[in-house]
Amino acid sequence: MYGDKLLDRRQVLRAGIAGAGALGVAGLLAACGASPSSISSGSAAQSGAILPKYVPYPTQVPTQFPGNSFGLVPFYKTYPANPKSVTKGTPGDGSAVSALTITYSPIVAGLGGNKFWQAVNKRLNIKLDMQQVGSADYLTKVPTVLAGNDLPDFLQFQTLQPSFPDLLKAKFQDLTPFLAGDKINDYPFLANIAQDFWSSEVVYNDGLYGIPIPAYKLVNHFFSRDDLIEAAGQNPKYTNWTEFVALCKAMTDTRHNRWALDHVVENAAAPAGTFGFALQCLGVGNVFEQKGGKFTSYHTDDRTKEAISACASLVKKGYVHPDAFSGSTVTWYTAMANGQAVLGMPGGLTTLPRFFNVNKDPNMKIGGSGPVPWDSSTTPHGWQRTPSFSMTAFKKASDDRIKMLLEVCNYLAAPFGSEEYRFLNYGVEGVDWTPTASGDPNVTQTGTAETLGFGLPYIAAPPRVLYYVGLGGPAETQYEIEKATMPTSIANPTLGLYSETYGRKWAQLELKMYDTQAQIMKGDAPISAWDDAVSSWKSNGGNQLLSEFNDAYAKSHK
Repeated sequence: MYGDKLLDRRQVLRAGIAGAGALGVAGLLAACGASPSSISSGSAAQSGAILPKYVPYPTQVPTQFPGNSFGLVPFYKTYPANPKSVTKGTPGDGSAVSALTITYSPIVAGLGGNKFWQAVNKRLNIKLDMQQVGSADYLTKVPTVLAGNDLPDFLQFQTLQPSFPDLLKAKFQDLTPFLAGDKINDYPFLANIAQDFWSSEVVYNDGLYGIPIPAYKLVNHFFSRDDLIEAAGQNPKYTNWTEFVALCKAMTDTRHNRWALDHVVENAAAPAGTFGFALQCLGVGNVFEQKGGKFTSYHTDDRTKEAISACASLVKKGYVHPDAFSGSTVTWYTAMANGQAVLGMPGGLTTLPRFFNVNKDPNMKIGGSGPVPWDSSTTPHGWQRTPSFSMTAFKKASDDRIKMLLEVCNYLAAPFGSEEYRFLNYGVEGVDWTPTASGDPNVTQTGTAETLGFGLPYIAAPPRVLYYVGLGGPAETQYEIEKATMPTSIANPTLGLYSETYGRKWAQLELKMYDTQAQIMKGDAPISAWDDAVSSWKSNGGNQLLSEFNDAYAKSHK
């Protein structure tokens, strides 16, 4: 269930930080009692010195489908039988502990009517005050909380707030004295989180200002309904963009309410859908690229116009569902599950179980592909996702209380295969889940209501794995696609660098660029409109954020 709870970070970034901007920097910093400072994300040497030592948990569950140091996560067909407990005692001190986290599901029942919540309090020996906020409201809730004087013990950050380093320094605990280097050994499950997650998410002001929530470092590949494609006498495996377009043509049958594609472009923190796939097939850098020591953006890459034109051609030829530009992640994956579309990338890797939640047909076959060459002269590169989904910051407190809160987080980060992991992700046996014939936890209706929207994985969580109850075959296919794609995939080169302008303006800038992309693809604007949009992007913050990333990189490599 952990795989279902954490969504692709771009879905959160989609709405930008408009809510944070509503209060303005002055309002936030006045409440913090701090003044603006220069961009600060820590130097490479300093970051290396403060990063927690990575100590892989010694009894990892063996599998025929292992992960690797590059970012591939292990795959498990079933949950280990008779999982053992890996903790001793209870981490808490009996006190009240508060948390503010996001939820993408209905708010769970309150403590009095939620046996899982009651069991969590008993196991952790705390009185957990869990404030869950729906995804539509979270971006405005966070700055409101920050402006007040009653911060929760744990606060989940998914988007940069204005003057974020100053905000963290003023209001939140620097965890460096507790976690740097070998000090992390006091919390072995947090030590099981690799350094990439820490360095890309929580290093500010030459300190550790939270703990990372690990996500997949994998590539969002293009899903396909292989059962429908094969039933039509087509080969779901295409080896270049030309063959991809030919498959789109072959699978479009509007008389029977079926189109090849339903997810072309979306307002996201990074290009997604068919457009994002086309950029990867063309070999364009992962949102940003570093050339000659300077950062550039995909906006200014000539190949981006080619990708936009290609998507416009797919729309013009009738291969795209007519509701594609007004849809959402839910409508996109629902259309694929129902057979109205056969190709797409709706919602990232955690979409896989959603197909099967919509369509219970055991014969449905979900396949997929990493990026393929655009032509014989190109080298495609999949785009790695941001390693961490979010970070959890700790309200300033005494050393003893911070240590207790870290013990709680250590428990919440218990590894896959443990009894604790099964409890934290599936709830109370016999109430929230019952065992299948293979011993896997089959979530009950009560379990869905009590656990799915509960924000524990957004406070602390272990490294990810590929594991979906009852979906061993499709998940294995996904694992093999990722295994083949990862070696040539590329990361966003700005990870770990801080730009104030990026935090303030990126979402708004991307919204304008998305509007232009969509207008061109729908045939409502000429391709030349992209040049005008790029010029506007540069003058309204694009050039400034690139300059700030350049400065941050130079500082980090002194």
